Amino acid sequence: MTRSPRSHFLLAVALTAMLGACSTPGPQPQHQESSAPTSLAIDPSVDYRDPSAVCAAFAAAVHRLDTTVDRDPADAYQRATAYLDATSAAALASSGPMRRTPLWQEWTSHRAYIKVRVGPYAGDALPSDTADQRQAAALVAVRPVGRDGWRGPIERHTVTCVLRPAMGGWRISEYEVG
Repeated sequence: MTRSPRSHFLLAVALTAMLGACSTPGPQPQHQESSAPTSLAIDPSVDYRDPSAVCAAFAAAVHRLDTTVDRDPADAYQRATAYLDATSAAALASSGPMRRTPLWQEWTSHRAYIKVRVGPYAGDALPSDTADQRQAAALVAVRPVGRDGWRGPIERHTVTCVLRPAMGGWRISEYEVG
């Protein structure tokens, strides 16, 4: 994958508009210095030494929305920065709000939240891991559920992640939501 975090974010925006684990842990990552801010958010429920766990947690976070508390889909991406490296998190943080699509308006009218189920990726082979880079992916099934009893269709998406060593384990440096 050669897309920047910003272009992946834009891809995710497009996916959200349409919308309406695989790598084995290897040697432990070493701390890698970066010119980006060094304070990274931590999700205490995730083992950052396991690239597949980090990717799966990220995949769930970017899809988990609740129209009663989220202003737009960008809020889910902001919560997902806990799984990104400092450079990707900073790029995402500088992104503005997402456009509220007709689908978002439909979800809002039902006071919907998104049920998310993350499973193992079973698609094409991922690129090989290297000493300083891991590949992981997850399959995500999402379904909007309205607090008024309405249910939207189940959709499936694939999230692929490139992870690099960072403070305390592996962090996502690139991702693609498709």
